[in-house]
Amino acid sequence: MTLAELIAEVYILTGRPDLVDETAAAVRKATLKQHSTDSYYKDLVEKIIGFNTEGYKQQYDMLINIPEARTMKYVRHWTQTHVGSEKYLDKIEPDAIMDSYGKEFTNCWYVAGTLLNIKSKELITNLVLGYYKRPNITTNLYSSWIAVEEPYYIIEEAALYICGNIGRDALATRLQGQAT
Repeated sequence: MTLAELIAEVYILTGRPDLVDETAAAVRKATLKQHSTDSYYKDLVEKIIGFNTEGYKQQYDMLINIPEARTMKYVRHWTQTHVGSEKYLDKIEPDAIMDSYGKEFTNCWYVAGTLLNIKSKELITNLVLGYYKRPNITTNLYSSWIAVEEPYYIIEEAALYICGNIGRDALATRLQGQAT
């Protein structure tokens, strides 16, 4: 369904077509929530990135370069010839960059703040990033595969928000059992 169709369905459930802005906001909020309930492969995106200078350690600002990224899935080396031997790097936690001997791990990546930090035994020039992308919830560019394939997850969640905000507790309770 389109954003307008989702909003129209929420109006039917809530009986409040006068809450135009509130309903649109509830649909956008419900869309984000539904996409965040799991790591759906339909949200998985790959992006090839390159660095101006090669190095064994690199940083990539995700907020600036891929603001739509919800969470990282993987990082791997990439070559233009793509011989199939490109290695995946291991994900580590930011506070576990050293082994028990005090030596820094290599062939790994971690996210600290908005920075993707990469350390490799090989010089890094290009990488493939696999990340889960947030849906576009802007009015003119709204796009959600959940809205197309399972629209009532979004509709019922949005109606639940509206009913909770306007004091329709009985309907909100009924919708609570339906919304996931």
